[in-house]
Amino acid sequence: MDATHQVKGYSMESEYWTHCEMFPHNRFIPPKVVEELRRAMLNATAGTLTSDTPTTPFTHEELSKMSELLKLLQYEGHCDAHSASVLARFMKYIAEKKFYNFHGQPDARLSSDQSVFCEEMRGRSFMIRVLSLLLFNAPDIHAREFRKVWVDRLINHVTWKQFITKLTAEWQDFTLYNTVLLNANVALLAVPGIIPDSTDQSSAGNPSQNAVTPAQISSYLSILASFGSIIMGLLLMRQNRMKGRDNVETAIAFLRRVTHVETLAFIYSLPYALLMWSMILFIAAAVLRMFQHLTTVTNVLVGVVSGAVALLVLWAIVAGWHSEGSD
Repeated sequence: MDATHQVKGYSMESEYWTHCEMFPHNRFIPPKVVEELRRAMLNATAGTLTSDTPTTPFTHEELSKMSELLKLLQYEGHCDAHSASVLARFMKYIAEKKFYNFHGQPDARLSSDQSVFCEEMRGRSFMIRVLSLLLFNAPDIHAREFRKVWVDRLINHVTWKQFITKLTAEWQDFTLYNTVLLNANVALLAVPGIIPDSTDQSSAGNPSQNAVTPAQISSYLSILASFGSIIMGLLLMRQNRMKGRDNVETAIAFLRRVTHVETLAFIYSLPYALLMWSMILFIAAAVLRMFQHLTTVTNVLVGVVSGAVALLVLWAIVAGWHSEGSD
């Protein structure tokens, strides 16, 4: 019961400092409060320097500016209304951090990705697992990242900003890669022989239709996958920018409307998954083109090298899965 009252006390303290911030006139702030604020700033700055997931809601640069601002305040036993408002605002953030992180309790949150509540992990259905495999396990990775930034229905400003910046950079890179793949597919389709000549007709087929090679079909599917990846990436980037999801309050309101974070993880993984399928289909089209009209010796040589490369890629994938499982 004492621990509960202590945590509630931080909430009341936050409300008190909010009141002081709004009504700073004739407000006396004891010197020990100013000293406590300085020490809290020092502790928070050390946390940002030594941890990748600090509990403080400010970056190292922001804390440095706040410390410099605190030094500029004129305080000699009393302070003016403006200085009192600044001190109260800073103390409000310190009290809020203590309240949300269960400061001083045995189960206090020591990192921004740590939960202070016991949550049951729900099992996934067979269809969800199959769909995740078809998307190269990208939804699982995004779901883990979401759980690190959306902890106990709270968002840390620093980690959320890093998460959104990383997502936007990835989507921009995927758009660039898809553009390169589109050019490669167009160049492959322009190679003589991959698209049959209009004079090459099957004896029983319709003379007005051309035969379609497997390499051509694979290249067309690769182009469609690239288009899908580009469109999804551009839409997601525009949504994040137009709706201001890099803002903490907006992000919290958005995530609270989402029924399951896993659904959002599937959507956010589509640009990467479609890019991978586009790459695989392009490689298939290129390999099929290599095996057209080649001698037996050349086919065997190309087949052996292709198998060796496939084994190396599979080895890297399996090693990556094992390393993720050991974390």
